[in-house]
Amino acid sequence: MLSRPVFPGTELAERVGVMGVSTNMVTYLVGPLHLSNARSANIVTNFMGTLNLLAFLGGFVADAKLGRYRTIAASATVATTVRDNSNMFRVITRSRAVVSADAASVHA
Repeated sequence: MLSRPVFPGTELAERVGVMGVSTNMVTYLVGPLHLSNARSANIVTNFMGTLNLLAFLGGFVADAKLGRYRTIAASATVATTVRDNSNMFRVITRSRAVVSADAASVHA
């Protein structure tokens, strides 16, 4: 009986988290990466679409193959063991800034 009130709260927290990440992603793509608004919106839209399609894949795997609890355990294991890629984003930002500086010096 406890799961009934917890489920809507979990869904709400997940949606708020996704919206926050997508908003920050647009700001990051437009700001440090100097992408256009249209390109940034396209990237974020692809990200959101991929998230929604992966929910269908996870549902299929849970219902047809592994079962609910094994799927949750496998997903949680992947989420906790995936390496933090924050260093990768710093490298991308720096390389993008160098490319932008080179392009600016060519057009000057």
